[in-house]
Amino acid sequence: MKVLLVISFLLLSTIGWAEEELFCFFIPPEKWEAVDPSKLNRYVRVGFAGKGSGNFRPTINLAIENIGDSSLKSYLKAVKEIHESDKNTLWRDLGKFETAAGCAELTEITTKTQLGELRLLQLILLHDKKAYLMTGGMPTEEFALHRAPILKAFRSLTLTSNLFSTFPNLEKREKLEKAFANLKEVGLNTFQQMVLEEGKEMGLHWQIVVLQEAEKK
Repeated sequence: MKVLLVISFLLLSTIGWAEEELFCFFIPPEKWEAVDPSKLNRYVRVGFAGKGSGNFRPTINLAIENIGDSSLKSYLKAVKEIHESDKNTLWRDLGKFETAAGCAELTEITTKTQLGELRLLQLILLHDKKAYLMTGGMPTEEFALHRAPILKAFRSLTLTSNLFSTFPNLEKREKLEKAFANLKEVGLNTFQQMVLEEGKEMGLHWQIVVLQEAEKK
């Protein structure tokens, strides 16, 4: 059984995390599976893994950091210093990158491990005193294979105060909104099935977030 790529998760462990006020989700690459939360670093909110040909599976994850009034320039400087303190790690700023949530910064991290060299793409989006970080990781030799789907997932990063407002199909949106508003009458199991069937186009992460909110009601 292939080992999960955990390096990208561990690189975030020096940061203190906070709950976000907005809902945040992205559309993971097609056919990638949600990673068992028990296998994730405790600072990572959600992770997905694809199929790889070596010892590591390609992964993508999301984490959120409370940064106060820190500017993008100072935040990137701090991130660079963290990574460059490791002699086996190379960090590069690749510039601006547009997402559904706004303009972000794209960076690249190359790190050497005992099992081989890993390449990480990390998206950094600052919004309302928080940093939203998406990290996609893979063996360097598989970079060309996984780069495009990971960047596509980065572009889908969305921040919203209403999970249903981003739904492109108005009929399905109204159906799900009505069911969510009347969850006690509909029943959690029935609503879960509706989300899994009607919400496929929104991606697995959106479905997970919606069902998490339903469980709180």
